[in-house]
Amino acid sequence: MSHSLRIVNTFFKKAERHRITYKSRDAESKIDYILCRMSDRGSIKDCKVILGESVTSQHRPLVCTLGMSVTPRRKVIGVQRTKWWKLADKDTQSQFVAAARDKLQQSEREGNRSFEEVTEYLRKLGERLLGRTSGKCKPGKKTWWWNDEVQESLKRKKEAKKILDMENNDENKEVYKLAKKEAKKSVARAKARAYQVLYEDMGTIDGQKRTKLTKDEKGNVLVENAEILKRWQEYFSKLMNEENPRKSRKETQRVVEKRPSEITSEEVENAMKMMKNGKAVGPDNLPVEVWKSLGITGIEYLKQELNKIMEEEKIPE
Repeated sequence: MSHSLRIVNTFFKKAERHRITYKSRDAESKIDYILCRMSDRGSIKDCKVILGESVTSQHRPLVCTLGMSVTPRRKVIGVQRTKWWKLADKDTQSQFVAAARDKLQQSEREGNRSFEEVTEYLRKLGERLLGRTSGKCKPGKKTWWWNDEVQESLKRKKEAKKILDMENNDENKEVYKLAKKEAKKSVARAKARAYQVLYEDMGTIDGQKRTKLTKDEKGNVLVENAEILKRWQEYFSKLMNEENPRKSRKETQRVVEKRPSEITSEEVENAMKMMKNGKAVGPDNLPVEVWKSLGITGIEYLKQELNKIMEEEKIPE
């Protein structure tokens, strides 16, 4: 009653023999019950004791029949994205830049360079020249060292295994054995090359930033997973519970009426240099690679748009 459950045994009119769960000579009893939620009552089609069968000595099985509607799994399709990484290719980048500069120059001549229209054109241009992803997941390619050589060798191994399963003889066994051995070698070579690049990258400043180690309060490097987890627990426990001293500012704040200076091309250029490639796009769905590829044309356009925002005090839609 406390869980709003119902006794399924009482839903249907049954002969007494189909309700007795325990029988030993003259002793009979109903000691087994099936419970269900009230909301699931409509899905229950039948409930009865199965005669002639036993779970243990004198103990009959109680069976409940359910009618369930099964919703077929829908194919999950991810989000389609523009292949902006293709801008790394010089020929593709030159085509994109030429078309984009023509649009920006045309907009400047016509005096209509709204941020919404320009970014919409750049998005469509990127979709047309660079293409879009299918949005489908690619299972089996989660390993970061995967390459075409590994894929081909594993494909040959699978084909050899298929032939061996169809016709098991010494010749097919030998072919499969060689294909399996070659696939194993290609995986080892791919991993070795990938790790070599990783080790070389660790020697750079960016690589060192990406491989920061967890240290204890005394500065000692932790290597055991349990110690690392404990250290993070201590860190967040202190971070979330420590009260920092607060200073109240009693002096009146001075309001500056002076007009702020305009944003310069150098400021925009330096800001773009500090931004990393391959990052997630913002609300305009344009990565920083687009503006970097446009060079001085992109810098000048962004400078004018940013100063326009400062002047009108309004962010583009």
